[in-house]
Amino acid sequence: MAGATLSRLGGGTYKRTPRRFRAGGHADIVRAIAEWTTSAAKSRPGAEPGGSARLSAAVNAFCTSPILEASEKLGHQFQQWVVGFELSAAFAVARGVDPELALKRARGDLDKLLKLAEIETAFLLPDLPSAIAVLCRGNEARERKAEDWCLRMLEAQGPFFPKVIALETLGELRAVHFIPEVMEYLSDENSYVYGAAERALSLMGEAVVAPAKAKLDARSLEPDAAHSLLVLLCDLGTRSSYEAVTANLDWFMEEVGPGSTAEWVSLFGTQELIDPLRDWLEEDPALVGQGVLLLGAIHNVKIPEEEEILRAIEDERQRLEAEPEADDSWGGPDRDGGSYLN
Repeated sequence: MAGATLSRLGGGTYKRTPRRFRAGGHADIVRAIAEWTTSAAKSRPGAEPGGSARLSAAVNAFCTSPILEASEKLGHQFQQWVVGFELSAAFAVARGVDPELALKRARGDLDKLLKLAEIETAFLLPDLPSAIAVLCRGNEARERKAEDWCLRMLEAQGPFFPKVIALETLGELRAVHFIPEVMEYLSDENSYVYGAAERALSLMGEAVVAPAKAKLDARSLEPDAAHSLLVLLCDLGTRSSYEAVTANLDWFMEEVGPGSTAEWVSLFGTQELIDPLRDWLEEDPALVGQGVLLLGAIHNVKIPEEEEILRAIEDERQRLEAEPEADDSWGGPDRDGGSYLN
C-alpha cells in the first residue's frame, strides 16, 4: 500500500525526494514536500471547496523563515514532528483523500471512523479520537469494539499513526483498565507515540496512580518514561500522587535529574518538600534552588541558601544569554522542554 501511495507522487518526485532527504538540510526537505503537496492539492478531484487552500496554507506555514529557524533551535524532536506533518499531508493528497471531508462523512458510523483511523496521516489526530469516543459513550458494545480495535492497532506492526490514534482514543474513552498497556508506550522513541501515551494517561485521572506506583516499585522505567510519569503525577496534584512522588523522590532525582524533578515537585506547593530539595542544591543550585525559593515564598519560610541560589540563577541566566542554542543539557531530558527560569 505504501509503495502504491508513493508511486502516485509521480516518477520525478519519487526519485528526487530520497535524494533531497539525503543531501538536503531540514529546510530543504520541508520545502520540497510542501511544494509537491501544494501543487498536487490544486488538481485533486472531489476535494471539499476551500480544502486545497487550507491544506496549502497549513503545509506552507512550516516553510516560513521564522518557523524553520525555530525548528533548527528546537532540535531533532520538533524537526521530526514537522517532517511527519508534511509527509502526512503529501500522502493524504497522493491517496486522493481529503481527511477533513472524510471525517465529516464518517461521523456517526463507528465502522467508518475506525477504518479512517487506519490511514497514515496526522491530519486526523486532533478530532478523530474524540469523534470515536462520543459515538461510544453510553454504549458498551461500541466501546468494547473501539477498545478491541485500539489493542489490535497497538499490537500490529507497521505505520505508527494508527497507534497514535489508538492511544488517544483509549484516553478519550477513559479506558482505565488499559493504563498499564498505555504506560508501556511512554518509552517509545517516536515523539508522536509517547506524546499520545502521555495525553491519554493525563485523561485517566486518579486511576493512573496505582499502576504508576507498581512501575515505580518495580524500577522498570527508562529515564524518559520516568520523566513522563513524574510530570503526570505532579500535574495530577492529588494526595495519592504526591505520596507516590515523595516516596520515590531520590529515585526521580537520580533518573530524571535534580533540576527537572525539583521543577515539577515544587508544583505540589508543600512545605515539607523544602528540606528534601535543599539536600540536592549542590547538584543543580539554579533549578533546584528556584524550586526551594518558590516553596519558601509560599510558606513564608526563610531559606538559608537564598543568596547562593540567586547568584546561581543569575549565572545560569547569563550563560544562556551568551549561548542561546546551547541550553539542551540544562533542566533534564529532552522531553523536559528546556529551562523555565523567567
